[in-house]
Amino acid sequence: MIDVAISPGGRYFATAELDLVQIWNLPTRVVLFRDSQEDLVQLERVECPPGPGLVVAFSCNQFSDREDESDGKRNVTCRQFP
Repeated sequence: MIDVAISPGGRYFATAELDLVQIWNLPTRVVLFRDSQEDLVQLERVECPPGPGLVVAFSCNQFSDREDESDGKRNVTCRQFP
């Protein structure tokens, strides 16, 4: 597992692992959302009062063996988080 983000009430959490982002309902242990994202390196929870928050997933091509293939840019994907 790369990273975890937890909702303020602790009812929901998001996980990032092996190029996969999942949002879970903790009490029921059910995956509510699943999406792939290549080269995933970090999750961050962002609160957006009064509505739901966002889970921001960062990915980048940092694992290339060739220096000219790794441009250092990050891709950012935002998903609604209960």
